[in-house]
Amino acid sequence: KITVQSTLLGWIGVGISEFNSGGMSGSDVFIVSKKGTQWSGQDSYAVGHAIHPDAYDGSSWKFISALENTGGVAIRIIKTLSVSTEEEDRPIELGPNKVILGFGTGPLGYHNAARLSTTITFANDPTSQPSVTPDVTVPLQMASFNVPSKVTTYACQSIDVMTALPELATKDFHSIGFRALDNTVGKGYIMHHVLVHACSTKSAEWLSAVTPTETCPDISSTCGEIVYTWAVGGPEFMLPPEAGLRFSASGEYRYLILEIHYDNPSMQTGVDTSGVELFFTPTLRTHDAQTIAVGDPAVRLQTPINAVTQNTFQVDCVSECTKLNTAPVTIFGAFLHMHSKGTSIRLSQWRNDTFLKEVSRIEFWNFGFQSINPASGVLQPGDELHTTCVYGSDGVFGLGSSDEMCIAYLYAYPKAARSYCGYYSESQAMCGLDLLIPATRTPEYPTDPPLTIEFGKNVGMTPNPPLPHNCAQFSLLTQNDYMVCWEMTTAHLKLNITVKTTGWVGFGI
Repeated sequence: KITVQSTLLGWIGVGISEFNSGGMSGSDVFIVSKKGTQWSGQDSYAVGHAIHPDAYDGSSWKFISALENTGGVAIRIIKTLSVSTEEEDRPIELGPNKVILGFGTGPLGYHNAARLSTTITFANDPTSQPSVTPDVTVPLQMASFNVPSKVTTYACQSIDVMTALPELATKDFHSIGFRALDNTVGKGYIMHHVLVHACSTKSAEWLSAVTPTETCPDISSTCGEIVYTWAVGGPEFMLPPEAGLRFSASGEYRYLILEIHYDNPSMQTGVDTSGVELFFTPTLRTHDAQTIAVGDPAVRLQTPINAVTQNTFQVDCVSECTKLNTAPVTIFGAFLHMHSKGTSIRLSQWRNDTFLKEVSRIEFWNFGFQSINPASGVLQPGDELHTTCVYGSDGVFGLGSSDEMCIAYLYAYPKAARSYCGYYSESQAMCGLDLLIPATRTPEYPTDPPLTIEFGKNVGMTPNPPLPHNCAQFSLLTQNDYMVCWEMTTAHLKLNITVKTTGWVGFGI
C-alpha cells in the first residue's frame, strides 16, 4: 500500500523501473489523474518515452482514493508484490527497488524536470549481509566548483587520497564502500551522476584537473580504471565482508579524478562542493578486490554504428587471457557502460565454448542512470566473457560523450592477472594494456544469441476493452504549445489536437 503526496493537481505517476537501469523506459507505471471532479488510475507501462496503458487486466496496480488538501493531493494505491506472466509488470523485491516518480498539471504530458528516479527498500532482504560501520570516512569533494548557467555540465576534480588520509603514508587501507555526498538539493541543479577514476600516477590527465574544471580530461590508460560510480537515486555501495579495494601510498588507487555530471534544466548558477564519501578500514580483509574492464576497454572498435545494418556489437574477453589467472575470480558487482546511443547491454559467461550464465544485463539502457549493480559468478581460468551492446542510432566509437563505448567493469576478488581483457582489433585481443595476443582460432569464438527483450513486446496490440482517453503535451516553439488527446477503438484512432497558433496545424504518422 503506497501513499503519494503531490503539491500539484493534475496527474501523478509512480512506477517500478528495471533495477539495473532506473530510467523511465521499461518501467511498470501507475498514472493517477483528475478528469473533471473525479480521480482515477491507469495501470500502464513505458517503452521509450511513451506511456502505454496495460492491455491486460491491470491487476498489478489498484487505485484506492485521492484526498485533495491545502498541500495538493494525496493518493492511495496498492501494488501486488508478485506479478503474473505479463511482460509489462514488475514485482516488488525484498531489498532495494528502483522507483520512478513524476507529476504535472493539466492533462497527462511530459513531466519536464518534475521527475525523479530513486531507490527505496520497502522490506529488508533477510539473506542480505548486515551493514558494516566503517572505521574511517573520507570525503572526495569538488573544491567550490562554479556551476554555470547550462543545462548539462561535466566537471572534474583531481584528488590525492593521502591528503585526506595521511595515515596512508605508513599503512595500507581497504576501501569497503562509498556513498554520494550531494550538496545540490534545493539549488535548482542536481548532481546527476558521478564517476571516480583511478590514475596510476600523477599523469597529465590528473594534473589538468587539480583545480575544478569544466574541461574534463580525456581519460586515457593512465586513468582508465573506474573505482566507483553513482547515479541519481543510487544507494550506498558496500563490498562483501571478505574483500576491499587496497589503497596505499604507492598504489594505483591513490590518485583519483572525481567527475560529476550536473543536470541544470532551469540553468541556475551556484557554488557546489558535492562528491562522494569513501569508507575505509585499516583492518585489511581476506581479499584485495579490483575492477576488471572487459568488452572494448581501450575503445578500439572502428566499425561505424548503423542503426539499421550494424547496431549490435559483441566484444569478448577470450579464454587465452583468463588462462593467465592462477585461481578462480569471484564476481560480486558489475558496472555496464555505453553512451547515449545505446539501448541494451549484456555481459555473459562462457566455458568450453558453451554458454554458462548471464552475469549482468540492462534491457533498457539510459545514459543518465548508471550505477554498480549486484552480480554473481565465478570466473574460472579459461572462461570467456562476452559483452554485447545494442545501439539505436548511428554513431562511432570514441572517448567523447557524443561517441559510443561498449565496456563492462567487473568488481571481483582476488586480483586477476590482468585488469583489462577484451577487444583490440579484428585480429588481436588485449590481455592487459601491455599484452596483445592473436584473436583468431578454429573453430571461431562462439557468438551470443540475440539479446531479446520481453518487456513491452505487446506495444501495438489492440487491447480489449478499448484504451481510455489519453493526452500528451509537446513543446515545439513555446512551452507545451501542442497537445494531442486520443481515444482508440478496435477500428479507429480518435484525435483531439490543441495548438497555440492562429495559422495551420499538422499531424502525421
